[in-house]
Amino acid sequence: MCYLSTRRRAAVAAILFFLTTQFAYTADNELSLEQEEMLSELPLDQQASIRQKILQANQLTQEVEDVRRENITLTSRPEKKVLTDDEKEEQRIRALNLIYGYDLFANAPTTFAPATDIPIPSSYLIGPGDLLSVNIIGGTAPKEQIETAVNREGVLSLPGMSPIGVGGLTLDQVRALVNEKLSSEFIGSTATISVKELRSMRIFVLGEAYMPGSYTVSSLTTISNALYISGGVSEKGSLRNIQIKRNGKVIQEYDLYDLLLNGDTSKDARLQPGDVIFIPIIKKKIRITGAVRRPALYELKDQENLDDVLNLASGLLSESLPSSSEVNRVNRVSGSREIFKINLNSEDQLKLQMRDGDIINIPSITALDEINVVLSGQFKYPGTYSVKNGEKLSDLMLRAGGFTNSAYLYGAVFTRKSVSDLENASYQRTADEMESAIASALIAGRLASGDIQAVSQLITRLRETKSPGRLVVEVDPIILGSDPEKDFFLENGDRIHVPPRRNSVTVVGDIYSPSTLPFKNSHSAKDYINQSGGYRWGADTNSVFLVLPDGQAKSIKRNIWKFTRNEIAPGTTIVVPKSTRPFDWLLLADTVTPILANLATSAAALAAIDD
Repeated sequence: MCYLSTRRRAAVAAILFFLTTQFAYTADNELSLEQEEMLSELPLDQQASIRQKILQANQLTQEVEDVRRENITLTSRPEKKVLTDDEKEEQRIRALNLIYGYDLFANAPTTFAPATDIPIPSSYLIGPGDLLSVNIIGGTAPKEQIETAVNREGVLSLPGMSPIGVGGLTLDQVRALVNEKLSSEFIGSTATISVKELRSMRIFVLGEAYMPGSYTVSSLTTISNALYISGGVSEKGSLRNIQIKRNGKVIQEYDLYDLLLNGDTSKDARLQPGDVIFIPIIKKKIRITGAVRRPALYELKDQENLDDVLNLASGLLSESLPSSSEVNRVNRVSGSREIFKINLNSEDQLKLQMRDGDIINIPSITALDEINVVLSGQFKYPGTYSVKNGEKLSDLMLRAGGFTNSAYLYGAVFTRKSVSDLENASYQRTADEMESAIASALIAGRLASGDIQAVSQLITRLRETKSPGRLVVEVDPIILGSDPEKDFFLENGDRIHVPPRRNSVTVVGDIYSPSTLPFKNSHSAKDYINQSGGYRWGADTNSVFLVLPDGQAKSIKRNIWKFTRNEIAPGTTIVVPKSTRPFDWLLLADTVTPILANLATSAAALAAIDD
């Protein structure tokens, strides 16, 4: 063995260190003069060997650089940012309306670099472009390790052997075929074969993908890999009816719920070059709430029934009350929502076919003290809801899916039975007091013949009017999220009505032509009153007030002509009360004035609900 001198060993080490570090950044450059001088100090065979090592290092560096560039160019979904309270609330509402399974792809990149160092299964189909490593040992064949690619015709060429057709065969079949050919041409020789490098192929992800298009992927890519490539399914896309098309024909339908809910990968087939994954628009979705293991909004396939929905939700909790369950469904004729009871202990009722938009609620034993709250108007899912004691307004609105695009949140009408009872009792009490005042006036001789008529009419109104019990509340979920003090607990009998946006202002009371007028931003209360014919003789011009869309009453008093125009929002009611002079003899002015205002406010609330 020939040993290098100390000087030469140092030179070799220096050259290798210098060249491998320098060429990591200048892989495609020629050797510099300085580098050539250093190499020239070595024997020719060492120069050739080192040049070969430099070439190999350059190739490796280039491959690493290519991968690095590829990783840099991956287009990922936007990074998560720190959210404000309003954004968190918006995200919470959006998450509630997100179909189960969409968040699987929440952090998926929109392009995909498949792993190349994973084990290759023996069932892998060999095809053009696969690089095979063939190690021939024993017998009369030359012992060598060969790396050779399968050509475009699917043929494998090995030195000293006739071409072998391997395209479309499994890896195990290729191993058997090559060894059979080898043993027939070389006595006692065998070969071990592995896949050195996977071929790439182009596939298409189309339809309702997050980023539809064509993608170059490895030959081991499966359906779920391809979905990951495209960033997943868009919020309009189906998770359960994904079509795999080959040569223009649908060869398979893929249901992601098999993977998500059951961990079943048996249908997650490998793709072939040119395959198309087509994601159609979702057709049917239902929500299941209450005492189930996984309450959520689910996509349903055609013909799936109530029992299938329960399976998606992983079944009932032990504390469920299956015999008292409810289905909230849109009536196809009227367009309104209806609720009907179902018994989940009945096999016949479990066969109930579900419709798009159905809401299923399963109560629980622990919720026997549940209360009923009615949501109407511009909710996505209006209807009667069972809620637990301690549940807040914001919680229920989330269950109702939020609001439609037409919702006028400022005009929401919230009524409470307990408040209605108190106000109705107050009306009856005031009517009694007025009747007593009439009796006292008659006894004292203070009552003129024309005075009693106005009082009698007011007493009749008080006896007949049923207060809705309106409370001024905030229903905007963003505001409730940022100011939790405005949120509140619900009571049995609560009702919330959210009207569509109105572009009008109503004028009522002691005017010549009570009417609803088009809203104009430039108009003041005086303008609207004049358009309604102006005041009648008995109007109390000093007590005009507004009932704002949210139910607040604001007095205009003597500043009517200076009242800020932009405070009269669409949906406002301008109330012109009668003068209380006809009631002065009752000596109840402090009682009559607020009662008249309450009656007008109640009428405005009822009108808003009726619209």
